[in-house]
Amino acid sequence: MNEQNVHYVWVGSPTKNDPLAVAGHDVAAPIKMAKQLQNQEKNDFTNPIKFWCWNQYVSYYQQQFDKKKVDVKVCSIEELLKQEMTGDFVAAAQFVQEHMNKLSFEDICNRVEFKDLFSLFLLLCQPGYFLDSNVFPAKGKSVYLPGEGTVITAKSGFQNSNDFFMMYSPSRGHPDMLAIFTEWQKNPGMGNLSAFYAKKIPYFPHFGFEEEKRGVKKVSYKSYFNHDIRGLFYWLDMSQRINVAEIFEENLAYGDINQQTSFPSSLRTLEACQLCYLDDPVSPEALLALPDANEAYIAASNYRLYYINKNNQTCVLIYQGCSTLFDIFPQFYNSDKIKSATSRDIERIIQALQKPIHPLPVKNATDYHPRYIVNVSNCTVLHHAVLINGIQQVKSLLKYQPQLELKARYQIQPTGEILELTAKELADYLKHDEIAALLASLTETKEKNSSLIKANRHVIWFASSKDNTTIDTQNKAAKASKEVDEPCSEKSHPIGSGPAKECDFIPRDKALSTQM
Repeated sequence: MNEQNVHYVWVGSPTKNDPLAVAGHDVAAPIKMAKQLQNQEKNDFTNPIKFWCWNQYVSYYQQQFDKKKVDVKVCSIEELLKQEMTGDFVAAAQFVQEHMNKLSFEDICNRVEFKDLFSLFLLLCQPGYFLDSNVFPAKGKSVYLPGEGTVITAKSGFQNSNDFFMMYSPSRGHPDMLAIFTEWQKNPGMGNLSAFYAKKIPYFPHFGFEEEKRGVKKVSYKSYFNHDIRGLFYWLDMSQRINVAEIFEENLAYGDINQQTSFPSSLRTLEACQLCYLDDPVSPEALLALPDANEAYIAASNYRLYYINKNNQTCVLIYQGCSTLFDIFPQFYNSDKIKSATSRDIERIIQALQKPIHPLPVKNATDYHPRYIVNVSNCTVLHHAVLINGIQQVKSLLKYQPQLELKARYQIQPTGEILELTAKELADYLKHDEIAALLASLTETKEKNSSLIKANRHVIWFASSKDNTTIDTQNKAAKASKEVDEPCSEKSHPIGSGPAKECDFIPRDKALSTQM
């Protein structure tokens, strides 16, 4: 049967325990692609999946795919280069090797750059499809990746050019692919789309149309942006942004739910605040009279931004100058000049004041803001789900049995107060009552189970120590007779809230099963 290989490439370490990577960015797409290909109706061709990674991770990744029961062959990047050093593409292999040795792979941009280069080299040597690790099966569609008569690529979503994220080559050493590779050598770098100018390469029609007919779809991670929203936090943030809780649960298996890290993007306001626009003339009286809430940020003409607090009659010009910051505010042409501020809005304002692109009108501009809470260290994804009041995300996490005793450190501003809180304590502090009740019931159940396990272990130990007691035969017989007629002494063997009796003994296999 005709085979059309599907190649995925991951340059870097596994994302499972890497807080700087998007959880599952390496394996989620190939796993879902393999499952879709295994379950769908067969075509008159096959699409074997190959996953390319550093040699040191081949065994790890093969185990991950085997655990998921998917047919994915893990291959070594270094081994292919070694193999081709004696093949038809010695010069190309040497260039890839030399360029690889020059790069520092601590830098994510360098990893993306090498991924681009290696994917071109890979299709030069082994024909078939190359898919970025963010190209998934399209929901509700069959994957259809047939052979093509020529080299073909995806079209960039940002410019009128070919792009790397989906490419196809029909044969080893295809002249078009060789021309693209050679052109890339002339101007190495991340996102070097000029390499495709070497030949007029046709496109797969733009994503969202034909590619979905082929059953694949690109998901944009942009993992070289949003540097502090990584790991499972990325999926939690994404599920909140697009209001789809399921996307979070789907990716939980790819990360460590108990990983603790600082998460500065966790800012949440503790007081109501509004964003307003005030027409000229601007005066302290007009500013203080405009909002309904006690605190507000008010935009005015000529890119002026004021902070007001009605309780203490504060009215301060804190920012002035052209900025996209004003995009979040109502505009002069809007009929409604007042809207509620979200935590993201407040965070954006604070960041703009911390790193201003224009001189600030007052030195202490960053001190003017509503009361808020922000993580300082040891945040878990459960803590953040509690913070955003994500009840569905919390329920998803509880299926994976997180460590509820872990504490995260938070700071309250502007007071600077530091709080060390479990997820349950955080829910109580924020008055997220539904989540607090859920965590309380789970904590209570866990404590009961822990007490039962300890009790069972004590009984097992007692039974074991009794069997090993070495006394003379006469005393032994008398003791045995007494134990048959009388319960064990509560004073000697207290267990739980009541005395330990012979009838309380639990067989070892059953006792151990309660600890699983």
